[in-house]
Amino acid sequence: MYRQEASATLPQVHPRAPILDVKGVSLRFGGVRALSDVLLHVDQDELVAVIGPNGAGKTSLLNSLAGFYHPQDGDITLFGNSILGMAPHRIAKAGMARTFQGIHVLSTLSVIENIMLGCGFNARGTLAKSFLYHLFGSREEVALRAKAEEIADFLDLGLVRHQPVETLGYGLRKRVDLGRALALEPKILLVDEPMAGMNGEEKEDLARFLVDIRELWKIPIVMVEHDMSVVMDLADRIYVLNFGQVLASGTPAEIQTNQDVINAYLGGSYTAGGAA
Repeated sequence: MYRQEASATLPQVHPRAPILDVKGVSLRFGGVRALSDVLLHVDQDELVAVIGPNGAGKTSLLNSLAGFYHPQDGDITLFGNSILGMAPHRIAKAGMARTFQGIHVLSTLSVIENIMLGCGFNARGTLAKSFLYHLFGSREEVALRAKAEEIADFLDLGLVRHQPVETLGYGLRKRVDLGRALALEPKILLVDEPMAGMNGEEKEDLARFLVDIRELWKIPIVMVEHDMSVVMDLADRIYVLNFGQVLASGTPAEIQTNQDVINAYLGGSYTAGGAA
């Protein structure tokens, strides 16, 4: 099964070594400093949340991790290997997949076809094999479709697998976007505002899938999210960004009682159940 394959392909690392390690990263756009000496790490099977007010540098951080931005200082390592300055497609090949705050799907294609786009990223076809499609290509296509079908079932998209994505509601489209990222067979997953625009039921469904990805598929997750109830329920550790710097980091319990975080972001009336 795909779930077993995903966990089996994880590189061998020291038990205490972080999967992802951000070491003193700084990012500037002209005279504007978007990130300043950011330190962050993600351990195996861990869900790490990044929170902070608008403009704090959260998306800049994700873009730096995924290779869309190139920080001028510091380093970013994935499984001990530097990925700083690498092109996004090479970082994806190294094992990092990402979803975006908006929905990035091909609306006229079906659910399965969108997921298969991600499956095709790791296809092993060659020009020579393309001339022998019936021997090699068709066999690989069957395997990729089977993987896409399994991901669709995992995300409860089986009943709509053949529908064009444009006919689906917002919450289901977000699942398709997540499914395409999973089809890349990531070793770490970045999710940017996964709950944005969702109603309560849709958030509960997506939260369940994120928990299963981390616990059953053994894929660590970095999540940027504004919904504090979701963050406090799902995260193992939290980093708080403010003006491009790490204001605080720690467990949800530690962040909830950190006075600097309360003053800068959570608000004086914040309680463990959310913002009042």
